Amino acid sequence: KEMAELGLMGMMIPTKYEGSGSDAVGYVLALSEIAYSCASTAVVMSVHNSIVCETLYKFGSEEVKDKFLKPLARGDKIGAFALTEPHAGSDPSSQLTTAVLDGDTYVLNGTKRFISTGKNSDIVLVTAKTDESKRHQGISTFIVEKGTPGLIVGNIEEKMGLRASDTADLIFENCRI
Repeated sequence: KEMAELGLMGMMIPTKYEGSGSDAVGYVLALSEIAYSCASTAVVMSVHNSIVCETLYKFGSEEVKDKFLKPLARGDKIGAFALTEPHAGSDPSSQLTTAVLDGDTYVLNGTKRFISTGKNSDIVLVTAKTDESKRHQGISTFIVEKGTPGLIVGNIEEKMGLRASDTADLIFENCRI
């Protein structure tokens, strides 16, 4: 909450989307100072800014930016990114998580592992195969809000360090989005 008050949760997001409008140098300097004090907090800040907010800013529609990016950039919500899987590591083409279109919703099934801020995030960007025949081109990213039926927080890793940044399994069981 204090980082949000300082404008550190949407640093490179333009003020139009309620971010701070900083550049990469300002972001790196702020992240370095946070890491100097607490590496765990820097992990949360880094994933949130660099992966979640930047992805939504660069690739999200205006509707997505209004609904998801603005609260993330304000720091009202925390984001996570779910790619890594138990048997695939971080190789997207080897992932087993799928998203199947059923009417006007997608149904996600699979398990993601070692997800930073997986337990405490409000919004998760999840990768899943939508067309296996297209290999890398058949992988899509989905926005899943915590509380969505079928999204289950699984095992929480007991780590030796960086314990203030949770690392969790996220399980998707017929999760409709």
